[in-house]
Amino acid sequence: MEVLFQMKKDQTAEIVTFSNKIDECLDPIVKNDNYREKYKNIDMVGCLKFMCTNLKYDMSKINLWLMGWFNLFLSIDRLDLPKYMSCFFKEVMGKLGQSPNEVNQSLQTFLENLRRKFVVSPYIKSRKFCMGILRNLTESCDPKSSKQKLSEVFKWVETILAVQPAQQSSPAKEDEEMMVSADLASGGAVLTFEDIISDILLFTLQCLSNEDEAIKSAALKVNNQLQSKILDVVKIEKNKENTTTFLRIFDTLQRMISAENYTTVYYAMKWIEHLIDNFPAELTQLSEKIIKNLDNDNLKIVEISVTLISKIVNKIDDCDLIADVLTYLENMMKSDYDQTKSLAILKTLFNNIKGDKLLSYFAKALRSNPSKEFRVNMIQNLDLVINIEENMHSLRSQIKDRTSNMFDTLFEIWCVDPISCISLSLLSERYETAFRIVQLMSFANMNVGMLIRLSQIVKLIDMPHYAATRMQLLRPKKYPYLVHTLKGILMLLPQGKAFDSLKNRLECSSLVFDAKQQEDSPVESAGDPTKYITTIVAESPSLFDHMDTTKIMEQLEALS
Repeated sequence: MEVLFQMKKDQTAEIVTFSNKIDECLDPIVKNDNYREKYKNIDMVGCLKFMCTNLKYDMSKINLWLMGWFNLFLSIDRLDLPKYMSCFFKEVMGKLGQSPNEVNQSLQTFLENLRRKFVVSPYIKSRKFCMGILRNLTESCDPKSSKQKLSEVFKWVETILAVQPAQQSSPAKEDEEMMVSADLASGGAVLTFEDIISDILLFTLQCLSNEDEAIKSAALKVNNQLQSKILDVVKIEKNKENTTTFLRIFDTLQRMISAENYTTVYYAMKWIEHLIDNFPAELTQLSEKIIKNLDNDNLKIVEISVTLISKIVNKIDDCDLIADVLTYLENMMKSDYDQTKSLAILKTLFNNIKGDKLLSYFAKALRSNPSKEFRVNMIQNLDLVINIEENMHSLRSQIKDRTSNMFDTLFEIWCVDPISCISLSLLSERYETAFRIVQLMSFANMNVGMLIRLSQIVKLIDMPHYAATRMQLLRPKKYPYLVHTLKGILMLLPQGKAFDSLKNRLECSSLVFDAKQQEDSPVESAGDPTKYITTIVAESPSLFDHMDTTKIMEQLEALS
């Protein structure tokens, strides 16, 4: 072969013709089974190393000649080519995608045939052997390689992951020949499953941001395989009080959640979500980096970050992370406020943490927050989320429950914003309290912002979960304070769309109730609303700075 190689490089026609004739003579000899014994001791490794060394030679006809020999060796069962994959794998993969089309096609054909042969060979059962192949794959390729090369790498990774078990078999069970082959595959290096599988994960996460859809799809398929495989491995290790694989994966994810590419960050965060059920304590170490990802411009990254924070909070039952989220929202309000992001964060928290538990966390954090501006902003957003999100039915029922102290707990932090208090009172069906607050607002230093918020209450009444409230308008004798509240809001609003909408609803309700319904006795009061009014006045002195508190209460009494 060495002589032939020198002849192939020669440009003299006569020499090239001679080399072709020698090829023709060798072909049937190598293929002939009668020579089995003669070729039993053939220096296969030497031949392969020679071919691989010269595959680097940048000449298409030489590459095609060498690939012809590779494919010939592959067709001869007695030569057991899969055993020597590591001797040529890296070089063949390295050449793929960087050669002329004819050579690339030959390389791909060879690799596809080799993969089919490898799957049915005994070597695929050896974890050490497969780890050597995976190492060769990652070393011969990087995420910016050609489409052809990346595609081939993922085919091999997918093949190996599909057959490798989660638990490593005992080396004693692998026959001696396979162990020797494994040493050949690894090049004599000490290979650990933990190191190599984390390298494959890193490579896969980086390729998920590839612009080519076929590569992205192949990477996503391997990513899903890895999730299943690695979760099985870490569970087995956890039972044996060993976290080696997890710590290597943890290290990879720690780097990836701070990557610049948002797709890579997104899938790294999905990995953390995937592992958190088994390793909550360890993953809390990532909470600081996860909080930083709230600053990402991509809402998907923000939402998955909040989901992870929620899962950690649920696992360790600690509100410190919620306080960190509030700190982030407060800082955002001071710099570049984005209400869409703020609402997205709150919605995701409510979707993943029980509503009453989350509100108790918020109450604890907001009570100690000195910034009234931030507290008002937070209460307005919380009030909006509780009222408009469809999946808040259970929480809204708890707020309405007269046997629960939920209303009082919320009012304690809601009182910094009187308009939100009206909304909360209507939602909880504390209509007398709502009416007293509306009366109170007639003495306030109203501004345009407050009038806009009042008009939003009119829109809220049109929400599906206010259907019962709307029906109660048909029984004004039973629910007088509801009617008075809405009429009071009508009087506070300037004429416009919200005014007309509420006016029409009240006029319709006054036309359809009958005499029998007029005889309904008033619904039992939810208690003296005075304490709620006093709290609002105390919390919002700027709204009532022109009047003494005692005088306000006297005026309210006179209005009653």
